[in-house]
Amino acid sequence: MAITFLGLDKEHWDFINSFSNWIAAFGTVGAVGVSLWLALRSERVKLKVWAMNVVVTGTPELSRYVAISATNIGRRAARVVSIGWAYRDTPDGKRQHLYQTTARGDGMSSLIPVTLADSEQASWYVPLSLWLDNLPKLEPKDWRHMVDTFRLQVFTSIGQTFEVPIGDDLKKRMREVFEAEAAKPKPEDGS
Repeated sequence: MAITFLGLDKEHWDFINSFSNWIAAFGTVGAVGVSLWLALRSERVKLKVWAMNVVVTGTPELSRYVAISATNIGRRAARVVSIGWAYRDTPDGKRQHLYQTTARGDGMSSLIPVTLADSEQASWYVPLSLWLDNLPKLEPKDWRHMVDTFRLQVFTSIGQTFEVPIGDDLKKRMREVFEAEAAKPKPEDGS
């Protein structure tokens, strides 16, 4: 006579117990995966970056600037070493890169390089008229494509680049500049 427990004999219990090893193995692999993810996620640099047209008040005249901001949203300190722009002036054209300088001692802009701890922010301000006046000097082949693909880039000391499209307000101002430039009469060729 076979011994039974809860109405199941030894063969049935051996079959049920064979699953416990598989369940334990999956649980172990899952625990290792979660612990690695938790350990490595704090090691990444995470920045939230943006660029837009802003008006600064509190001066005799309202001043317009291109404002660039980088906020550290990660736990690891981030060192911003430069800022710039990237665009393509034709759909199949090579990507162009521009580096942005900032005025030192303007009272508003952060210095570069700057180290940002968790939740710290750095901002840079470039006079909008100066920034816009330099755009036609780039002589893009297709300024519309250039405006559509214009992106802010923030470079860190570990070689990581954070890139976002510029704000629609800046794109609008760029379009206005290029449309005004296109409407100017072309100098006649003297040859």
